[in-house]
Amino acid sequence: MNDRRARFVAEYAVDLNGAAAAARAGYSPGSAKVTASRLLSDANVRQLLLSNQAETARRLELDKEKVLCGLLEAVDVARAQGDPGAMVRAWAEVARLLGYFAAEKALKVDVNITAKRVFEQMETLSDDALLEIVAGSGQSS
Repeated sequence: MNDRRARFVAEYAVDLNGAAAAARAGYSPGSAKVTASRLLSDANVRQLLLSNQAETARRLELDKEKVLCGLLEAVDVARAQGDPGAMVRAWAEVARLLGYFAAEKALKVDVNITAKRVFEQMETLSDDALLEIVAGSGQSS
């Protein structure tokens, strides 16, 4: 891994802001968002990020259960102080850590070259030609 990628990983750990981390690591600020996306999808960068996160958790003696317990204590404190906003934020974080807000995986559609060419050809046809194709597709041969 080159120095800039390693620096990106270190900078990303500061605030988990990919674009800002890319710019601070020396990548072009104008394309920092795209660069960050590319870097965060790189297997080596992701492995180093996970390794660094695991090391930080070990050093701080943190695990998921300890974090959840702390958040639940924060809910109790917020309740005692009559702060519903803080309660909602703490509960939202508990729910996120438990996976209740897990984003659904995006559907990936692979289009092969032949399908792409057919699509490009279809785009050049007139409306009348397309209607003829559609009308003919319902007929059996």
